[in-house]
Amino acid sequence: MRTLSSGWIVLLTAGLSAGAPIPKGSPKEPLYYPVKPGTKWEYGVDRKTIKSVDIREGETILTFVWEDATDKNERTERLAISTKGVFRLEAHGEKIDPPLCLLKLPRVDGQKWESARADGGCTGSHAAFGPEDVTVPAGRYKAIRVVSEYKLESIEKPIRRTDWFAPGVGLIKSVFGDAVIELSAFSTPKD
Repeated sequence: MRTLSSGWIVLLTAGLSAGAPIPKGSPKEPLYYPVKPGTKWEYGVDRKTIKSVDIREGETILTFVWEDATDKNERTERLAISTKGVFRLEAHGEKIDPPLCLLKLPRVDGQKWESARADGGCTGSHAAFGPEDVTVPAGRYKAIRVVSEYKLESIEKPIRRTDWFAPGVGLIKSVFGDAVIELSAFSTPKD
């Protein structure tokens, strides 16, 4: 299978052992990403690192730097993490309006939601299932599977994407057409 380029990961995503803190007064549903600067993920040749963390109005805003080891290009991504879910705010420095819900919380097996870009250029339908056991090169995790179908103005056939999110880790696997990305390494900085 082909490896999905990080550009597609960032634009259409795509969100392990370390737990993310749960905000005071929130339900027991864990946050699906760690919130510590310097946390790193590797997906084959692609690497992602939390550059900064900002907390505002009940959300934790994570700014990531993506690097592709083959071309040395860096890209940025911003996610909002809260008890409402995981939302992509920005990809490649471009604001996403409205933010794209990658995983809706609190999580319910079979839960469905819709998304649409403000300019109408892309709509999506999403459904979450699990938890289920998922094994990737970085290990075995209990993860939520999110199946998304995107309709773009410029493409007649819908695009299907499946992502798996593990609590406290984030995106561990993504399938997009015949391309598959899997988490190969994950680390958090020492205190």
